Amino acid sequence: MAEPEKRGRARRPCAEHPSAQPAGKVVSVHDGDTITVYPGNNEPQIKVRLAGINAPELEQAYSADCKATLSAMVFGKPVELPRTSKDRYGWTIATVIVDGALK
Repeated sequence: MAEPEKRGRARRPCAEHPSAQPAGKVVSVHDGDTITVYPGNNEPQIKVRLAGINAPELEQAYSADCKATLSAMVFGKPVELPRTSKDRYGWTIATVIVDGALK
């Protein structure tokens, strides 16, 4: 039986996600688990919560560190969103691929 994937392992390349489509450029990082993506062509911006991530809210301890880390990883970069869904509040939830790797 295959060993389960462990957190913190090397990032998987985009090639494992052939359905990934370019979504746009990250134009804003709200906190440690929410970004805004501009798809271009005068399309409306998309506010995206990162799937599987639960970072501290803005008023909580370590929120600034989480936001800074996420910003360094994705801000200003083109991203792909291979899997998206909506939660019960209507938020877009997605995995995010940057530079060919899941982030």
